[in-house]
Amino acid sequence: MTGNRDTFKNMEDNIDFDASPVIYGPQTMEELTDDLLKMLLEVANGKKTKAESLGFMEIAIARVCNYA
Repeated sequence: MTGNRDTFKNMEDNIDFDASPVIYGPQTMEELTDDLLKMLLEVANGKKTKAESLGFMEIAIARVCNYA
């Protein structure tokens, strides 16, 4: 999931959900949450994520600031 439309455009084959339409338009937060919930339910019911389809099993969360 990303909220950066350029990141999604460049990595669409690796990222399952683009949240940028709520930032840049045209989606509302309600529409975006409906879409995200639909995708979440599909994955919970067995649909593979893009990473799983590519054979990746690990995750990483990028942090802007690291505090000790």
